[in-house]
Amino acid sequence: FVFSFLSGIIFFAASSAEAGAEYGMSMYLYSAVYNIAYLGVEAVMTVILLLLPPIQKALGQVKILSTVEK
Repeated sequence: FVFSFLSGIIFFAASSAEAGAEYGMSMYLYSAVYNIAYLGVEAVMTVILLLLPPIQKALGQVKILSTVEK
């Protein structure tokens, strides 16, 4: 989140300032809200996928394979 937030301010300052002004926000607040919106959705989707039984089974197999000595 931190680096996405900083890139929104450093590299996209002009566009985030314009978009933020359209919604009555500073570029800092706009960058934070924008990044939380898409990173939050991505985090929720990732957690849901990791909780699916086939994924749990695959992760268990990887864990077993990683502890087997060759």
